[in-house]
Amino acid sequence: MRYITITFLTLTILLVNSFFNTASSQAERKLMIITMDGVRWSEIFTGIDKSLLNCTGLESSEHLTDRFWDEDFAMRRKVLMPFVWSYIAKHGALYGNRNFQNKVDVKNFFKISYPGYNEIFALDDKGIVASNADYNNPNITVLEYLNKNNNYRHSIAAFTSWYKFKYIYNIQRSNFYLSCNYNVTGELADCNQNLEEIKNILYKPNSTKEDGLTFLEAKDYIMNYHPKVVHIGFGESDEYAHKGDYSGYIMSINSCDKFIEDLWQLIQ
Repeated sequence: MRYITITFLTLTILLVNSFFNTASSQAERKLMIITMDGVRWSEIFTGIDKSLLNCTGLESSEHLTDRFWDEDFAMRRKVLMPFVWSYIAKHGALYGNRNFQNKVDVKNFFKISYPGYNEIFALDDKGIVASNADYNNPNITVLEYLNKNNNYRHSIAAFTSWYKFKYIYNIQRSNFYLSCNYNVTGELADCNQNLEEIKNILYKPNSTKEDGLTFLEAKDYIMNYHPKVVHIGFGESDEYAHKGDYSGYIMSINSCDKFIEDLWQLIQ
């Protein structure tokens, strides 16, 4: 069984898609979780928001309109995320269209990224996660739990653009392979020979790594090491949203759709 989950966040789960290959044996079961931070449900289900085009420069506004606008919302969303709407919608399941009262809400009151990711990945809520501060997660995540299971030991990996995942996963305790921002920790941490060179060129402390680099690194690791459980956490969409750059936000969503398609083709 191959099982891929894609989660779009506005600090909550807005969309979950699942793929199953029932011909695979129990021993071949693998899980890939893809998250996109800061993405609103409305762009996923209705495409670009014309009322927000004034958040971009005139040239960017015209570019977005020419490339992504259509009076038909079904066409708008398909142009923005062609793989999601041409393949996932037909073969998977989409949740979170609030126009149909299909609400997927967080339980926590904080509605910011760290508590949201804790809610997605933590096995319990014994420790309170209430902020985005730099502190290690008191809760055990599902990746840490699986890494201690003999069937999954040395087969867990995560690749994230946002540097705070080293705290979310409490990597000092969990010790699975984590490429977080421009730093690699945990098991097999020395397997990526190119990261240090990339870091020297592009590294910005406490920033969000380019999603394209996160994607390429994850793809390379998957091809070479065949992990059983992978989390890929994209974050540029949230960075652009905080900056009020709607053009960058839209283009990051469109790029992630391409990354997701490439990963899906890879695991076939």
